[in-house]
Amino acid sequence: MGKRYQWLGYWGLDQAQEFAKTLQILFPHIQNNYQLQILNNNENISGTIAYFGETLLETKAGNPRVINFAASGVNNTADSWIKIDEDYLILGRDTFGRVLSYWTQINQGIWFSSHCQLLLPLLSSPRVNLTALHNYTCFSYFPTPLTPIKEISAINAGEEVVFSCLNNQLTHSKKIIHQWQSLPKTFNEEKEAIPQLQTLLKRSVENQLQGINNEPVGICLSGGLDSSIIAALLVKLGVKVRAYTLEFEKDNLSEYPYAEMVAKHLNIPLVKVSITPEKIKNI
Repeated sequence: MGKRYQWLGYWGLDQAQEFAKTLQILFPHIQNNYQLQILNNNENISGTIAYFGETLLETKAGNPRVINFAASGVNNTADSWIKIDEDYLILGRDTFGRVLSYWTQINQGIWFSSHCQLLLPLLSSPRVNLTALHNYTCFSYFPTPLTPIKEISAINAGEEVVFSCLNNQLTHSKKIIHQWQSLPKTFNEEKEAIPQLQTLLKRSVENQLQGINNEPVGICLSGGLDSSIIAALLVKLGVKVRAYTLEFEKDNLSEYPYAEMVAKHLNIPLVKVSITPEKIKNI
């Protein structure tokens, strides 16, 4: 089982022969710690992908070319995939959405990646997505296809986004897929389920830390079950954690007392952020 891969790819009408040079300019810290794979390159459409990981993933032979990614690191399973041909690009995620996938269109090209932050340097003037921010304050997550950045979209779990080229114009459409499958083994005993859940949660947090060295990690801490578990796992992994909690000034819905208890127990700093509709509008 290998490390989870990060990838950044390009497909479109703007020829991407300078892809490697673009990587060096936008991401000087990666040096040569990546591997390039040409997906297709003809007079009309070019496609290239860069992997950040231990070894190059195998691409399934045939037409179209298919690249699979798995949260477990096992290559014969597919939680996210890329299908590419001369005429189209397909980005997909399985129904459970365990591996993320993002994309943005710049001129006549589609840039796609495993991480939203890898697409940020490509944008000349990224804008905060206020609708996504509002949803986050309500639900504590960004509902796909929204992301914190207005110009970047996420692939919905259980969907494929199909990009095609017609008359030198890029278009895209969505295709809903169904891949629900039951586990070959179910857990009826709590003593069996708990260690399995602990392992999966720990692995998920470790996957999100790929590419982060000794930098501190921020977490939105409400004091509820989800954010508290994530904060505890980060601390257990030896990460420098700084927690933030929202203080809703007018509605008396403060999460601070609960977040403070968790922060004290984990011995991590907690920053209280006062929030009002007016402040959100002025961001």
